[in-house]
Amino acid sequence: MTVTGAVDLNARGLTVDSTAAGGSAAGANISFNQTIDGAGALTLTGGTLGDVTITGRRATARR
Repeated sequence: MTVTGAVDLNARGLTVDSTAAGGSAAGANISFNQTIDGAGALTLTGGTLGDVTITGRRATARR
């Protein structure tokens, strides 16, 4: 999975799961190529064979 545009979580959660909710444990690669911003939760699951890559600017994590 490749996300090529900017992502604004805008206080919402986003889950990207390439394992089909565990149906395919191997999963696949997940790649974000631009900005990820906003105060929402971001959950990325690449599986046992998938890599997660973020090459764009990331906002500072807030807790």
